[in-house]
Amino acid sequence: MASFIGYCKQKRIRYAVTKTVEDEATKNLATVINRYFDRTGIKAPAVRYQVYIKCRRRFLNLLKHRTKIGEISSDFNLVKTMYMNFAKNPKLREKLLRKKRRKKRKSLLPSEIDMKILGEAYVLTRDNQVIFVTDDGDYLNFNDEIEKKLKLKIVALLDLPHFDESV
Repeated sequence: MASFIGYCKQKRIRYAVTKTVEDEATKNLATVINRYFDRTGIKAPAVRYQVYIKCRRRFLNLLKHRTKIGEISSDFNLVKTMYMNFAKNPKLREKLLRKKRRKKRKSLLPSEIDMKILGEAYVLTRDNQVIFVTDDGDYLNFNDEIEKKLKLKIVALLDLPHFDESV
């Protein structure tokens, strides 16, 4: 996410991040940091905590440049119903099953937070042109269906023109 924000700043592209996305990204920082430390065999809880604090501070600093959108609601029920209808279609159900196995989750549907985030993006489309940039397969694997149902353009992060993750 940080590299995407850097990309937007470099290209002078306006971007918005909902409070839900901000909270989810901040929460996931600890998971990513712990996974890295675990892989390298470094215990050091105090060091992990300091790395988390610095990463969180940097992330929140990056968010200062976003377009402010305030609190928005989520059309969670519409999104959940949409995914439940995907499960009734054999071809789409197979996509959901593959994603379920790959993510090792119990439910066929995406997480509630992912559906809430998509519902927020949908609400934003009522008054704004929204391009939903993501690297999450729960959205990307169904981009045509989501665009048809929600009128929301889903774009893979790496499909952005001239996007370089080292930005």
